[in-house]
Amino acid sequence: MSDVLSPPPVDPALLLARAEAVALHQSGDVRAAALAYEGLLARWPDDAPTLNNYGALCRRAGALEISLACLRRALQADDRAPDSWSNFGNTLAELERYDEAVQAYVACLKLRPDHRDALSNLGVVLDRSGRHAEAISILDCALALDPENAKFHTNRALANLALGNYRAGFDEYEWRWQTPEMRRHAVAGPVWDGAPYPGRRLLVYTEGGFGDVLQFIRFVPLAAAQGGEVVVCVPTALVSLLSRVPGVTAIADTLDALGAVDIVCPIMSLPRALGLDLNAIAPGTPYLEALPGCIAHWRARVGAHASNRLRVGLVWSGGSHLDHDEAAMMNLKRSLTLSDLSPLLALAGVDFHSLQVGAPACQAAGTCVIDHGAGLTSFDETAGLATCMDLIITVDTSVAHLAGALGRPVWVLSRFDQCWRWLSGRTDSPWYASLTLYQQSTPGDWSAPVSAMVRDLGALAADVAMCPEIS
Repeated sequence: MSDVLSPPPVDPALLLARAEAVALHQSGDVRAAALAYEGLLARWPDDAPTLNNYGALCRRAGALEISLACLRRALQADDRAPDSWSNFGNTLAELERYDEAVQAYVACLKLRPDHRDALSNLGVVLDRSGRHAEAISILDCALALDPENAKFHTNRALANLALGNYRAGFDEYEWRWQTPEMRRHAVAGPVWDGAPYPGRRLLVYTEGGFGDVLQFIRFVPLAAAQGGEVVVCVPTALVSLLSRVPGVTAIADTLDALGAVDIVCPIMSLPRALGLDLNAIAPGTPYLEALPGCIAHWRARVGAHASNRLRVGLVWSGGSHLDHDEAAMMNLKRSLTLSDLSPLLALAGVDFHSLQVGAPACQAAGTCVIDHGAGLTSFDETAGLATCMDLIITVDTSVAHLAGALGRPVWVLSRFDQCWRWLSGRTDSPWYASLTLYQQSTPGDWSAPVSAMVRDLGALAADVAMCPEIS
């Protein structure tokens, strides 16, 4: 018979200190929790549970390298702890080290096959890696363990959308309204199911960022065709531009300004309500237009167009989203610095104009890029300037959607784990006929897509120089 060894005794002082630190962590007091964990580790440097908890806290605070080091130490102290493997995978995923993250989640699941968070996060990482079908299979397993988990459903919806399974994807995407992040943004009222509504008022309201609104506003005319009136609530910056969309009866930046309504629909729920699939998305027809006065203003500002040169608008950074940690992290992944585009700026035969707004616009100082940031005070102004460009080159931000909706040629620099809306393995878009995608082949590395743009823009500039009429 084999001997049974008793575990080593745990110091009661350690147990008490752990409990106090965890209570601070759970209360949301990050600074106090960090100090408590650091005090614990000064006295018990190899305590695996504390290393795991501190690693998780550091990841939430954005200190990813510290998090990684702590979790490595936790696993060195106890490599049989499923939660440490799961948290290790989470930090690796934030660092875009997706293959290693997959290995960490698999190690967790070998120890605890029913670890729901590890299953869900493994599905998310597979989805970010472009392995959407595998992601759906893993998320099926997570949902078998927790069928009412809204986050798991939302993650599976996004994987289906990335595959172009729009009916299933948009249907399941309604689960987003059961997550704490989205529930507080919901507007009370009967939700429109796509049925005709003659004599009634339908409220379409904003969710997501500017780009989401610009992308999905195209469905308002279809909603208006079902009868009644469509009133739209959007951020202030979009009111003027979107007031000209056919089918919009009234538009405002507050609900009170629109008055009473009978039924409501979040803007990203319109495809589901209308019963649309991928084939029903019509990318060919521009559905937004710039104001003639804005176009004339910007034509005067940028000067006469040299017929043998290209005029290219640039946007290299998205909005910072400092009030939303997850969105801020995503913005870091989708954005570049202007210096990352130096190979483009060196091309002959191209005049570059900045459509960048916000703090990153100052990066144009001292470069060949003409900065128009101070004049871009509204989306109407940006639309006017974009209309004066032969081509817009942008990261995956609202200007990509604006240019596509205007029917302007637009090249989009897309991160490795690109948004579901661009689908998988494509350089064109089902949403915008004038859009071309240049996706990272390696997480965090813009060199390949920028090099491809240098090749294509150089060829286009050479063609224009030889045959000016094509511009």
